[in-house]
Amino acid sequence: MTTERVGGAKYIEPVTALYLVALPLFDMTFVTVRRVMARMSPFSADRTHIHHLMESLDISTRRAVLLISCAYLGPAFVGLMLDRSGAAIAQQFYVFLSIFITYCLFISQAWRIAERYQMLKKADADKSAESIPQSNAHGPASTSC
Repeated sequence: MTTERVGGAKYIEPVTALYLVALPLFDMTFVTVRRVMARMSPFSADRTHIHHLMESLDISTRRAVLLISCAYLGPAFVGLMLDRSGAAIAQQFYVFLSIFITYCLFISQAWRIAERYQMLKKADADKSAESIPQSNAHGPASTSC
């Protein structure tokens, strides 16, 4: 019995393809696990994706796109370099898993920072609102003619 290869030449290993979609895959997996741990449906809508994190940290849309693009290019570059260097598939997969674990640790800490930042921002806004003198109950003083 002979085995025939289906398709043409193999340009990259399947594990390398994981690196090319790493950031969306990491984000989706992290958000899904976070929802399940919170006893929510994994399909429910919320604001826990990476771009929402950047919004909550008051990062502009332009900077968020730049940061997400750089974060996307990092794992893709690592995966392509591992593939081109001839690293064993198992090694490539373990590196991928370690990058994912690092991503999860980083993002969970970033969410904690964002929550604290939002609390401080709200406290500062409340403090500013308290320091503004209150006008009388009838609105601003008016002069009669």
